[in-house]
Amino acid sequence: MDVSATTSEFICDACRNIDFSKVLELTSGTPSAKSLVLDADGSRFIPPLQTDCIVCRILSTCCRQESTTLGRFELRAVSFLENCLWADRWFKGAQESAMLVVTPKASGNDEKDIPMLSRGNDAGYVVIYPNGTVPGLFRPRIVSESFDSERTRKWLQNCKDCHRTDCRGSSQTVAALKLIDCETLEVVPATASMTWVTLSYVWGQRKEVVSNNHPSLPSLQLPSPIPRLISDTIAVVKSLGYRYLWVDKYCIDQQNKSEKIDHISNMDLIYGGAEVTIIAASGTSENQGLPGIGATKRSKQQVVELPGFTILSTGPDPTASIAESKWWTRGWTFQEAFLSPRKLVFTEHQTYFECLEVSWNESIGGLEFIENPEQVDFNRFWKASGFLMNPYTGRTIPRKYWDGGYLKECGTLHVESHETQKMLQHRHHELLKLAEKYCSRELTLDSDSLNAFLGVLQFLERNSLPPTLHLCGLPYVALGSTDDEAVGMYLTASLCWYHLASSSVRRRREFPSWTWAGWAGSITSIRLYEAQHWIPRAREILLEDKGGQIHPAAQYLQTSRQSRGPDSASAVILTALEVPATLFFTAGDTDSWSDCTVAGHSLFVEGVQLPTTTPSVFLERIKTKAWSCLLLGDYWSGNSSKEECRSFLLVVEWEDSETATRVGMLLAQGCEGSGNDGDSLFDESNLGWIQVRLV
Repeated sequence: MDVSATTSEFICDACRNIDFSKVLELTSGTPSAKSLVLDADGSRFIPPLQTDCIVCRILSTCCRQESTTLGRFELRAVSFLENCLWADRWFKGAQESAMLVVTPKASGNDEKDIPMLSRGNDAGYVVIYPNGTVPGLFRPRIVSESFDSERTRKWLQNCKDCHRTDCRGSSQTVAALKLIDCETLEVVPATASMTWVTLSYVWGQRKEVVSNNHPSLPSLQLPSPIPRLISDTIAVVKSLGYRYLWVDKYCIDQQNKSEKIDHISNMDLIYGGAEVTIIAASGTSENQGLPGIGATKRSKQQVVELPGFTILSTGPDPTASIAESKWWTRGWTFQEAFLSPRKLVFTEHQTYFECLEVSWNESIGGLEFIENPEQVDFNRFWKASGFLMNPYTGRTIPRKYWDGGYLKECGTLHVESHETQKMLQHRHHELLKLAEKYCSRELTLDSDSLNAFLGVLQFLERNSLPPTLHLCGLPYVALGSTDDEAVGMYLTASLCWYHLASSSVRRRREFPSWTWAGWAGSITSIRLYEAQHWIPRAREILLEDKGGQIHPAAQYLQTSRQSRGPDSASAVILTALEVPATLFFTAGDTDSWSDCTVAGHSLFVEGVQLPTTTPSVFLERIKTKAWSCLLLGDYWSGNSSKEECRSFLLVVEWEDSETATRVGMLLAQGCEGSGNDGDSLFDESNLGWIQVRLV
């Protein structure tokens, strides 16, 4: 194929000889095959490339990276509708395209015969279509150099007109809210009639912010010059037909502690009540603009023009680009995305829209090609990309366990009932699952550990009945019951979080050691709803308030339907069984945790951040009474024919004869006994009861 007439860039001889016209067999109304081999020798497309050929370059992006160590490769054309996560062949009006993929050699011509061909591809997709092809639904397209405000308006309007109530967010009033007037560039008090857009971004280096709390003035002018990100965002807000913008740095008086506390406590209402949240996922500070706005350029899309055909790359999956951004790593931005029903994300390559039902991106034909979109159940059919917050916002538990549906069914709550236990288990999991994702993020200030998650906690509290509350980040549900056993069961489970081995762990001393908020580092926790049985072994749980008063946990937590922050409870006092050093054994001459047992049972060490590098150091501290190992509970999983148990062992360091801090967790595992019978991996006659005041 002679391509010299259409491009001056280099194309190798092998690519010149590819007969791309064969892809027409795939895109015809009745394709004769679902897959076609275009080049039997695709090895030259495997990175790293040894050529400057523009065709090789674009085709190297459609190589499945997990397969690059396998044998021989070939270039194939397959159905885009069948193999793209962003498309649905059964959707009325869907338009076919040919997707190009480089895969290990297949045994046949069907997708099932093609090794490693999966629907997901973070690098995006490479497609080919005849020149002059009309744009259509699900048809990849060339992304414009500038932000397409008209297309975005369609996305927003469709969400407002057609989607469920959840997409509309909060309608509660936010006291003392201030907004940027994008016409006058002033910060003004919000009125009940104002709608607003919020901005989520990376601050960059923290600088002193001038106070904007001037009671004698009705408004305050934005600084001059306005940072590039803020000016670009204002341009977007106006292009979408809105006037008011909320930016934390300028709409909260950063030097007014009382105002900061009030607004931090209402982040769920501020972001949840916005028309849309603009997310700057491409930059690292407010001095970098939004790609596609003004002078800020988008990354160049790969497009190759051939005689009769165009090859183009959709660019990276927007959710993959976002997950690699600096914005994604920041602690505060987690709740900003979680709390926003509608998100408009600016990446290096394009803009991406997501609400609670659909997602759209600019690199594929979408809403503008759908007839009567108001009649479409998008929640059932459409995902124009992977959902950015899907693992977090797509609550997996039955709605009745959140919105009081169970109360409506039975009229009251009984702690001992199966349905109540299911509700408690799911609520416990949902909060800690969010905390796990949040703890993998970075914070500039350790003192923000709970504040940067407070909007999520407030959201769960305001949107559940009875409310899901927290004790310094650890979940509980306000049942109105003072049942010590029920409260103890879930509070003990909340204490059984532990750090992942892959994380860098550091203490945050502004918070108690017994909560995840008191540490920097990724965590994981118990999945109560998956357990066959959870048997707490600690007893007599008490809570000590900041004034030094001691209260039974059930009484302290359940008599008030309010969450308890770090200013309310300073210590958890519990009585637990102590596991002595004599029950630990290391085989042979090795000093490895993987060879260590406790009470004859192995330790679960995979992915767990262990309290010391070697068991010998740990045992020395246990023997000298500097540390203690306490049995918190037994978690039984599996089925009735084969149940497995993990015992959670809390490791603490003594500060004095009564007070200790948490330093880590060990997990013993075994199959003996049965959770139904209340058995444990440990013989209690070998253990002794001690009381510990955890701070």
